[in-house]
Amino acid sequence: MTLTLKLFYHRFSKLPSIPDEIVKFFSIKGNSTLLVKGKPGSGKTIFSLECLIKLAKKGCGLYYSTRVDPETVVSQYPYVAEHLPPKNIIDATVTPFS
Repeated sequence: MTLTLKLFYHRFSKLPSIPDEIVKFFSIKGNSTLLVKGKPGSGKTIFSLECLIKLAKKGCGLYYSTRVDPETVVSQYPYVAEHLPPKNIIDATVTPFS
């Protein structure tokens, strides 16, 4: 099922946990990347995972973890596993050259 931009915006703009600007950003046609930056404990991980769960098509989002491995992400946030396959959690602490 394909959502029109108007339907997409109407469906997700009322979500209390995601600001309207972010919903509008992800409603733009095409691929989108959002870099979330902040101090430790400011809610970056929770915010990012909520955006993935509520805005991305199930199984299509990518989460780049810069501090912990994918198994730790799933163990700390088990609800993520039903929306995001483990292969879509990228361990950015490891490089192909190490």
